[in-house]
Amino acid sequence: MRDKEKKNIRSLLIVWIVLVLFVGALAGAGIFLWFHRGAGTAAAGETALESAASAENNYNTVCDVEFHIKEEECTEDEIRETEKILEKRAERLGISLVAEPGQGGTIHAKAQGKDLEEEVLKGLARGGKVEFVLYENLTGEDGAARPSEGEDVQYGENDVVLDHADISEVSVDSAQADKKTEWSVRIVFTEEGTQKFAILTERHIDEPLAIVIDGKLFSTPVIRAKIEGGECIINGNVSESEAKLLTVALSMKPLPLALTAEVGAIRQK
Repeated sequence: MRDKEKKNIRSLLIVWIVLVLFVGALAGAGIFLWFHRGAGTAAAGETALESAASAENNYNTVCDVEFHIKEEECTEDEIRETEKILEKRAERLGISLVAEPGQGGTIHAKAQGKDLEEEVLKGLARGGKVEFVLYENLTGEDGAARPSEGEDVQYGENDVVLDHADISEVSVDSAQADKKTEWSVRIVFTEEGTQKFAILTERHIDEPLAIVIDGKLFSTPVIRAKIEGGECIINGNVSESEAKLLTVALSMKPLPLALTAEVGAIRQK
């Protein structure tokens, strides 16, 4: 009887030892995985920091920009939203911009980047509102018919056939012509916008369509056929910087506040 009890005790001890070893192995693996995961997270964090530091090291110019708010009255929320959009626009253009409320109805910003350009910094203030209107429904600011490109124009809300809400994607396009690079902006419409554009182009063949950006007549392409592909090209005498600015402005929601930009001296870091 005693021998049998001893055997049972030995069996229990063996089982207990195996369990202890098994649990220890699991714990060890868990600790290893935890440290491994932590090391991976730290490495990823270091990589992101290194990338940011590398980008900042390439910045060779700095500048102060004063954005003047045109509205006489605005809310703090509108100012904050405007600041965020300005910073995001700048980021898309490879510029680091820190914006904060200024004095006397302004937003003050510090910009740094590689070879900053005054044209680009001023372009950040573009409202980003695009509307498509039949040219015949436009009048100039003085009420005259047939306004020219670049003029401020007037039209009714019911005259707008497509707007920012109908846009799905915006990108920069370029093409070689006569050994020169011509820049343009490619717009892809949403599904609903594609249907609207197809109906519009089918009904108004051989008529000019006005593309109005921030209240100014930007271009007046003539509709030559029904367009069902849901794409539109905005071209003209635009520089590379202008095309990129337009792309950034039109691919994000318009600024809540109307702005003008006053760019300070661009300095070397």
